[in-house]
Amino acid sequence: MGKIHFDMRAGALVFFPCGFGTFDEFFEILPPVQTRKMKRVPIVVVDRHYWTRVVNFDLLVKEGMIAPEERDTLVFADTAEEAWQALLAGGLKVAGAGLP
Repeated sequence: MGKIHFDMRAGALVFFPCGFGTFDEFFEILPPVQTRKMKRVPIVVVDRHYWTRVVNFDLLVKEGMIAPEERDTLVFADTAEEAWQALLAGGLKVAGAGLP
């Protein structure tokens, strides 16, 4: 429960290739986002090849388990630059941005 409160206050979430612990956090955060019980924040998953092999998001859509727009709440990134741009495009607020 504590990690959910932390995640709900985060400005963005980034998930890297992982084991069971991170999968637990990943799948624990998606339902509150899906049901809009949590504010929308950018969710970036790093390494598209890894994630699309271990979780078949397209099959979840095809089987009606999630809607296409729910799959699209995730942004895939393969580089640090792509991840950073996805976070900014998703509305991440950066303290001091734009200051000289």
